[in-house]
Amino acid sequence: MIEETYRVANAVTHVLGLDAVAETTLNQPEIGGGKKLVYTHKQADLTKLSDVSADSELGRILAKTDGIWSQAAENYVLKNYPEI
Repeated sequence: MIEETYRVANAVTHVLGLDAVAETTLNQPEIGGGKKLVYTHKQADLTKLSDVSADSELGRILAKTDGIWSQAAENYVLKNYPEI
């Protein structure tokens, strides 16, 4: 039996806060992409990872992992996004 490892971070295409969940859910077919990672205690618009500016701090973090969500990216969100 061949064992494969699935890394959830590879499937994350968007991040958002709780305030964007309803609209994102209603528009899911138009949004497309993969997994939407919701920070339920943060305020943030739906953000497509590939659209994050390379000049931003989050963009520089994502560049280190070729755009794949990481612990460093999550730490940035947890520290810098406003609480709900």
